[in-house]
Amino acid sequence: MKLKDKIFITALLIVLFSFLVGCVSTVEPGEGPPENLALNKETDRSSIENGGLESEMAVDGDMETRWSSEFNDPNWISVDLGAKYQIKQVVCRWEVACGEDYRIEISDNNSSWKTVFERKGFEGGDDIITFSDTIAARYVRVYGETRGTPYGYSLWELEIWDKQAFEPTEAVVESKPMENRDLWELVWSDEFDGPEIDRKNWVNETGGHGWGNGELQNYTKNPENSSIAKDADGNSVLLIQALKETKNGKTGYTSARMKTQGLQSWKYGKVEARIKMPYSQGLWPAFWMLGDKFSSVGWPGCGEIDIVEMIGGASPRDSVAMGTLHYKDAGGGHSHRGGIKKVTGEKLADNYHVYGIEWTEESLKWFLDGEQYHVEDITADDMSEFHDKFFIILNCAVGGGWPGSPDDSSVFPQKMYIDYVRVLKMK
Repeated sequence: MKLKDKIFITALLIVLFSFLVGCVSTVEPGEGPPENLALNKETDRSSIENGGLESEMAVDGDMETRWSSEFNDPNWISVDLGAKYQIKQVVCRWEVACGEDYRIEISDNNSSWKTVFERKGFEGGDDIITFSDTIAARYVRVYGETRGTPYGYSLWELEIWDKQAFEPTEAVVESKPMENRDLWELVWSDEFDGPEIDRKNWVNETGGHGWGNGELQNYTKNPENSSIAKDADGNSVLLIQALKETKNGKTGYTSARMKTQGLQSWKYGKVEARIKMPYSQGLWPAFWMLGDKFSSVGWPGCGEIDIVEMIGGASPRDSVAMGTLHYKDAGGGHSHRGGIKKVTGEKLADNYHVYGIEWTEESLKWFLDGEQYHVEDITADDMSEFHDKFFIILNCAVGGGWPGSPDDSSVFPQKMYIDYVRVLKMK
């Protein structure tokens, strides 16, 4: 065969191949109900937090499993649909550790990506993205640019639907007011209006062993760390103060952790506190609850309800309230889930806010200033922890794996003001 014939045949084959590739048909939706095209399909990812949080767990249809990335930006997860499909909806079911800024990309060859949607300022939960125009692709990628928390990116499920399966949502969770207060009656409170901390209600935990999180502070019962004090408006409050101290040439931190364990505990109800948070890199204030069975079964088997946590640091961390529950799942491991709420234009340290939960046999709902921002169903068999009594904890940690250590930007002392803590029961 002559060289010019070889060149002609090669060129012809290239044209034919290009034509065939361009004619690959798109699978159109059938007549039946919407189909989740991503279910149990092959996935890829930029990174994983650990071996138990693989990307395939985000397409297994199980809201008890998830993919989680390393704790940095950017990170992504992709799914191969196996063929080119028409796509109507993409649903990202984010864990607390969501993508604050992320985009949806599509590709036919898994190398050249086209952005079809961008989300900015997301606050966690289910994000239901509906396309008004028809798009089609074999590969779909969620590309996280900015994390919403210090954790990585964490998806319970990535769903890709050929038809509209859900109503599109602009808000993560519809804001709902706390249930009418006429339905509730006060059963316990501490208004912190006495001269001293009421020891019928509170015990100070002490020690500096890291508390399971690599924390840096030493908790004390010294009045410098916890006392009844006056705030800037002259109100009587409980003050928990985190201090940076240098002794014998060594710098360390002290703070306070107070609990009602052995004195007061409750099952179900409305639990709330009015708190003015501290701020700054490395601070980790919390208003939370542990199950009464903590001493006998340990954690997470006792259950944990974080009514609010805040991780101090650069924007937006000082502005984000996080509500979470922790429990032992059916496999005997640790599971957690929850939501976040960001205040705009201010830090949580700028003003008092009321943080609360409504806890029933069916669910836990989280509220910030009376507005609901998250809900979790607690009727599953492996969530029996949440049907026993819990006690309350107030603390302000310094450092640890989640917030990281204080740095040159950190400000001390840091003050956590608690105006009141109240427990109400349904009438």
